[in-house]
Amino acid sequence: MRLYLLFFICLFISLVSCGKNKDEDYRASFAGTYECLKATYVAPANTFDTTLVSLEVKLVGDSLVGLLGEEVKVDNLGTIGVDATGDCNLNSLPGYRIFCGNFHHDSLYLQTWVGVLGNFTQSHYYGKKQ
Repeated sequence: MRLYLLFFICLFISLVSCGKNKDEDYRASFAGTYECLKATYVAPANTFDTTLVSLEVKLVGDSLVGLLGEEVKVDNLGTIGVDATGDCNLNSLPGYRIFCGNFHHDSLYLQTWVGVLGNFTQSHYYGKKQ
C-alpha cells in the first residue's frame, strides 16, 4: 500500500513540475529583423510598387510589440489587429484605417491602409525573420 501511495505522490509531483514556464514571454519569438517584400498601391494615382524593406520588431512594455513606429498588441498566436471573426479591425490605430497581420513561425504578414476611401495607400508586407 505504501508503495502505491509513494508511486502516486511521485507521479503527481512529476506532472505538476513539468508544466510550462509561465514567466516566459511569448512575444520574444516574434522580436527581430524581418526582410520583407513590400507591395504598395496608391489611389487615386493608381500606382503599384514593390520594394524590399527591413522591418524591426521590438518588445515594448509587458504586452506590446513595436512595428513600423507603432506599438501594437499581439496575441500568443501571433495575430495583430484582427477581431474574433478573423477580419481586420478598422481604425485600430490613429493614422491607420487598417493595421493587421500575423506572425507565423519565422514569417510575418502585415497589411496597412492609410487614408480614406478613394485617396489611400495600401501596403502589404511579406517577410522572413533573419
